[in-house]
Amino acid sequence: MVWRLAYVRSTFRALMRIRRWHRSCTIAEMVEAVEAAAKDLAPAGEREMGAVVRHWWFWCHSFLRIHRNPCLYFSMLALAYELANGRQAEVNVWLSTGLVREQGHCWLTRDGRILYDRDRKAVPATAECLGRRGRIVYWWADGGRRA
Repeated sequence: MVWRLAYVRSTFRALMRIRRWHRSCTIAEMVEAVEAAAKDLAPAGEREMGAVVRHWWFWCHSFLRIHRNPCLYFSMLALAYELANGRQAEVNVWLSTGLVREQGHCWLTRDGRILYDRDRKAVPATAECLGRRGRIVYWWADGGRRA
């Protein structure tokens, strides 16, 4: 696998910025930061975005330590790419609080169609749309506990 140094460097820098925002901001604040910095964060072109999609396992398990929230980082990077290329996208956030552990997933959509999602089975069929605020659509699943 041959990667251009510029691609690796720019993707690494973008993911580091997203990681800093993740540690200090809410989801809404992260989306605003990505919107403001979309041109700087976005992969250079379709070829680079395709490389990010194909080699996402590498980025998740690299020394960046983003393996716990890879969908969030990936969605923010993909959002930057879409916005930098003049296309609109919605950020979908699904959360579920359970007795054993909390779960969540993040993905992008445009006109109801999923974009770039690496884990389409992460959100259960029982998920309900709670509402939207700006570009963000919030989902929740109770795990079938309601009658």
